[in-house]
Amino acid sequence: MPSRRSQLAGLLSGLALLVLGLGLGLPAAASGNGKDASSSIVHGKATTIKDWPWQVALAMKHSGSSTRRDFFCGGSVIAPRLVLTAAHCVVGMTNGQRERLRVISGRTRLNSSQGETTGVSGIRIAPRTGKQNSTGRFSYRIFDVALLKLAAPVEAEPIKLAGADESRTFSAGQVVWTTGWGKMTPWTNQVPDTLRKAKLVVQSDRLCGLDSSFSYPRDTMLCLGSAEGHSSACSGDSGGPLVAWTTDGYRLVGATSGGDRFCRGYIPSFFAKVSGDRVRSWIVRTARKMTDYEIVGSGGTASPKPDWCRVPRVFHLKLKQAKRNLKAAGCRVGKVKVDRRGRYAYLTRRFGPGRVIGYELYQGWLAPEGFRMDLLLTGHKRR
Repeated sequence: MPSRRSQLAGLLSGLALLVLGLGLGLPAAASGNGKDASSSIVHGKATTIKDWPWQVALAMKHSGSSTRRDFFCGGSVIAPRLVLTAAHCVVGMTNGQRERLRVISGRTRLNSSQGETTGVSGIRIAPRTGKQNSTGRFSYRIFDVALLKLAAPVEAEPIKLAGADESRTFSAGQVVWTTGWGKMTPWTNQVPDTLRKAKLVVQSDRLCGLDSSFSYPRDTMLCLGSAEGHSSACSGDSGGPLVAWTTDGYRLVGATSGGDRFCRGYIPSFFAKVSGDRVRSWIVRTARKMTDYEIVGSGGTASPKPDWCRVPRVFHLKLKQAKRNLKAAGCRVGKVKVDRRGRYAYLTRRFGPGRVIGYELYQGWLAPEGFRMDLLLTGHKRR
């Protein structure tokens, strides 16, 4: 058995139990080909660019090819000639790839003629603060931000970064939104033609810190998950916006960075913390050299936080105690299944019969108040 720190248990379709440690899949350099752009929306809903006008698509122009085929990442307009995206979307691009790079704005359907298609005249990538791997490349898991200077101004409405006085907009428990055209399932190479949205919750940094393969950078990353563990990051839409509502309009608080490689909603996703002090200061300094547009907001009040159930510890507890813990936290027990076929007999031998060995969400996950969590129990010891 792995250590409790790296252990993840879950129920898939109410049956399949995961008890082995699962590493969170982090982004690789996209190199402009779209194959490795790492994060998007699973179980989202169709939407329109009118509701999220700052959303853009990054595409690598090929002769006779469609935008949907050329698309590989997302981004956000933060000034008429400035787009914010993920560093791993553009790092390693050749001069030829940069010349073919296009930013599509004002478009709901990728293959439509709506909006504008604009070239890129300059790219600025955040400092390489990641750890160098065995290939000599740098990992952008720590500082995954880049700015694109457009060849011409676009008409799309820019979105401002949350200011220093608006940090509540991305604090744990806040409801936020992400948008993009990325894959709706990891088992296909196709991306949807229509823009999609998903509602997420800012989770505690501790959830993303559970992965023991690296030290989670709390000052430059946000930890996100949907309230019931359904919506998730997936392949195709890295660099896209994460926004929060305020009384002064939406604010940009994150850029899609990475997540579980199989897009499982009960594993949290990573977003660059673009409105955190450290990342925002780099963006502001760099943007001043590229535009005189004011890119940071101020004075907006965040929407009230809902009442959450913070999922309590239930692993290897008896059902009665698990019920008490869930009730005390504002959750409830959902469906209960017992491993009667002995598939996990080794856990029965280790913990005894009637113990919780499978559950839906991480301990500490912010779920809706009254959330019913399905459980899987060990079976009876065989003679």
